[in-house]
Amino acid sequence: MEKCASEVGGLQEIMSLFGGTVVESVIELHYCDEKGGCIPFPGIPGSGLLPTDYFDVRQGFHICTTLAAFLKLHNPAVDEVLIATQCSMPNPTPADKFAVPDIITHEPGRTEFYEIKPVRGAAEGRRKLTKFQIFCSMNGISHYVPGIQYTPNEDRPITIQLWLGTPAKFRFRFVRTEAGLILWDICVEISTSIVVEAVWKSMLTRLMIALLFLAPEIVPVLVLAQANLDSEAGTLAVLGNAVGVGGTNDSADVQAVQIMLNSWRTSNGRDAIGMDGLAGSETIDAITDFQQSVTGAADGRIDPGGPAIIALERAHLQSIVSPDPALKIEPYLLDAFPQLSLDSFESLIDPENNNTDNPLLAKIENMLRIYFQELRNG
Repeated sequence: MEKCASEVGGLQEIMSLFGGTVVESVIELHYCDEKGGCIPFPGIPGSGLLPTDYFDVRQGFHICTTLAAFLKLHNPAVDEVLIATQCSMPNPTPADKFAVPDIITHEPGRTEFYEIKPVRGAAEGRRKLTKFQIFCSMNGISHYVPGIQYTPNEDRPITIQLWLGTPAKFRFRFVRTEAGLILWDICVEISTSIVVEAVWKSMLTRLMIALLFLAPEIVPVLVLAQANLDSEAGTLAVLGNAVGVGGTNDSADVQAVQIMLNSWRTSNGRDAIGMDGLAGSETIDAITDFQQSVTGAADGRIDPGGPAIIALERAHLQSIVSPDPALKIEPYLLDAFPQLSLDSFESLIDPENNNTDNPLLAKIENMLRIYFQELRNG
């Protein structure tokens, strides 16, 4: 059975973080390989070569000034200050945000740009391509066009991870579907039949976070996010009512508990239980087993805010937000991580909503809160 991220509801936050860094870095490497090499802006120190390629994943908070500088370098007549100002102006809504393409190339016979989006983001990608064309026209830049010379159609293995004791095979796919637009997806194949959408979300989230742990610059932020959310354990999954003996046993609450129990059970030598949203004897026995092993007080019931849900959420948080020492990934993906810097992750932060001391940390914490809440959906 196979399911792709594009077929699963939610996941926007983790896909934004992973897609805007790791995915763009992988595609950058493939793009440069396909075209016979790149000279990324701001250039290669000491080479004396004119930078020909602009990748927004490298720019961080300075994306507007670096975009303006790149365009000025190749279009001397433009107003660099005006472009930087246009780019950084506050936007009434996210849809009005300035459109910086993910890739721009300016070299003889190749003046084109590309936008990289998850499959579900195709419409947004088209809007960005159109907005950048309009921007170029308004600033007297006539030669940049949505790219057609780069034509990827890739379906590549990522890794195999055990999920609830069963091997899950992950694949990374990206393809140019139309001029300038590159769409990507992550798919997972598993031998067992899974009907609960939240389980697919959990598999995909765990993989993407495990891969992010391979980027040294973000590891301290991931570790701090986990520590901060540990103090919120008991409230993360937002259980509505008690699950187990004498509980209300709403199906959404039961499903969230079953998924978290299975994560703990398969990591501790136990078999997975059914994830049907029903609090039958199997689920109650699993709750009792967890309580006896972890909390020391076993009544076969998990109450909102009680010691069992606090311990269960902490255990699940630890399993989701941690490096995977057994993770073996394909070389093409491994090569992408040295490309990433803290700027790569900071480029995802909207300056207009940067109202915290550590906006990247806040983004990751919010991503994890949403993940836990979505365990009750599907």
